[in-house]
Amino acid sequence: ATALYGARAMNGVVVITTKKGKTGVTKVNYTGEFTARMKPSYETYNIMNSQDQMSVDLELQQKGYLNHATISRAKNGGVFFKMYDLINTYNSTTKAFGLINTPEARAAYLQQAELRNTDWFDVLFRNTLQQNHSISITSGTDKAKNYTSFSFYNDPGWTSSDKVKRFTFNTNSTFDLTKKLTMGISANASVRLQSAPGTLDRTANVVEGEFNRDFDINPFSYALNTGRTLDPHTTYRMNYADFSLLNEMSNNRIDLDMMDVKFQGDISYKPIKEVEIAALGAFRYVSNSQQHKIMDNSNMALAYRAAGDATTAGANNFLYHDPDNVDALPEVVMPVGGFFNKEGNKLLNYYFRSTINYNKIFGDTHALNGLVGQEVKYADRQNTFDKGVGYQYENGGVPYVDYRMLRQMIEGGDNYYGMSELYDRFVAVFGTASYSYKGTYVVNATARYDGSNRLGRSRAARWLPTWNLSGSWNIANEPYMLDFPAISTLSLRGTYGLVASMGPATNALAIFRNEVTYRPFTAEKENKIFIESLENSELTWEKQHELNVGVDFGLFKNRISLSLDAYQRNGFDLIGTVRTSGIGGELTKFANYANMKSHGVEFTLNTKNISTKDFTWSTNITFSYNTNEITKLKSKPRIIDMVSAEGA
Repeated sequence: ATALYGARAMNGVVVITTKKGKTGVTKVNYTGEFTARMKPSYETYNIMNSQDQMSVDLELQQKGYLNHATISRAKNGGVFFKMYDLINTYNSTTKAFGLINTPEARAAYLQQAELRNTDWFDVLFRNTLQQNHSISITSGTDKAKNYTSFSFYNDPGWTSSDKVKRFTFNTNSTFDLTKKLTMGISANASVRLQSAPGTLDRTANVVEGEFNRDFDINPFSYALNTGRTLDPHTTYRMNYADFSLLNEMSNNRIDLDMMDVKFQGDISYKPIKEVEIAALGAFRYVSNSQQHKIMDNSNMALAYRAAGDATTAGANNFLYHDPDNVDALPEVVMPVGGFFNKEGNKLLNYYFRSTINYNKIFGDTHALNGLVGQEVKYADRQNTFDKGVGYQYENGGVPYVDYRMLRQMIEGGDNYYGMSELYDRFVAVFGTASYSYKGTYVVNATARYDGSNRLGRSRAARWLPTWNLSGSWNIANEPYMLDFPAISTLSLRGTYGLVASMGPATNALAIFRNEVTYRPFTAEKENKIFIESLENSELTWEKQHELNVGVDFGLFKNRISLSLDAYQRNGFDLIGTVRTSGIGGELTKFANYANMKSHGVEFTLNTKNISTKDFTWSTNITFSYNTNEITKLKSKPRIIDMVSAEGA
């Protein structure tokens, strides 16, 4: 069964196929999906083995780079740091150093690393089996129908530090209150519990053209970028503190919880056979929380108290530099504990839609359909964060907070808690009309008028009319096609129209923010107001003219079916950031600054190889080709923007 829902598309109304209960016997259906994921392998990548790595390291040592004095005080260190550390470590019990400082002993130690050839993919990853189980129940009477489903998804994780569990529930009920009045109620709920390796946000170094991330413990990145001379069960150095990735995966993680609940009700009334009046209302609530648990023995916590000697303390930027005593050495202000950082996002969404639909069939020849309607929606979003310091995971979770730790954050321009809110408002009116002649010739037309508070306040910018024209010729319905009984489907179709989207636009009014001034001394800080963005009243929708043509072909009651589509898209008024002269007080701002055209083809071949009551085997082959070309671009990007990992 199909139902008309409130999904917004700029070129018309989207019809979404939904499952509903059926009249008759209650039916229970179970579906199980199992997906195997294998470990990655170094055979896929062109990466040096331990012998290659050691040959490079030895050459660096011969040229004076990996010398004892430099490596012993380095921020990060691997095999050579460990070797020098063992040379400097004296065991009072055995009355011997960890490694004798002789050429023979050093060569033997490095030879072990040379032959180690650690397979980090094998150490960090595992073969996993993802499972997805779902149960659906359908039931109904002449007056009421219901469809209910439950599902459970479990991914044990590609590594020991990541896993996902998801629970979903859906129910959809329809009630025929009278012959003319129908009501529907549906509810959807989803809960996701996820764990991932702990990581911090990435920062860009625009001077040296680098992207940096402190305390990065992503297992895949580590396996690709770490030398295979290292022993996975040995502690090395990172950020002037002990580091072992296996230890980090147990002591630094992110727990993510997400709950998504939606309730929807609709009602339709048919005063006469040809006319249907319908209304739909929906409420959605999403809550997403993230807890970053950086425990006492994690590398990040240890780095905040790594002050072994004056050289290390002076170079460790995670220690506290007291601006009131510039000659003093940096101090440890988090002697125990770790971090407990929280971030939360909430979404509250309301949606209302009403339509009037006219549908009339004249004999067996003409069919006419028309629909007019309106929709309103708004969404309120809230983001909160809280950075907890000195949280003692190993002592019952008791915080141990030194006021200088908070002072270090404040003097560094960092807030330890905060909250922000965003508001989206949207309204639209639309209409559609279609005509069919004997089901063979079909013509459709759609028009919409949309407005959003995320675009400029100018009426010409904020409000936009869009339209779409389409038609199809079902050749298989022509009388002369009776001479070709093997052809079950043959149709030509085409559509042309103007579609649009809001793109990355936000509120285009002038945005004023409050913040605390960045000054080295707390007594000198004060509140201030700054302009985040100037008014951009002419910022308007991203628009695109789109032409699609296609053909559908089926043989032997569609046991073999073919679909071929070709499209041409011309986009204009695309939104992005542009650099200005700065005279107005803003160096970069959002603008309709680019045009782009694209074309492509899509090909799909489906065959039903075996179709019986108890067994079905089908094959689906898809091919697509697409070309995009930027034809206008008012932008002066920086090199750092062009070389980012996500592209530009």
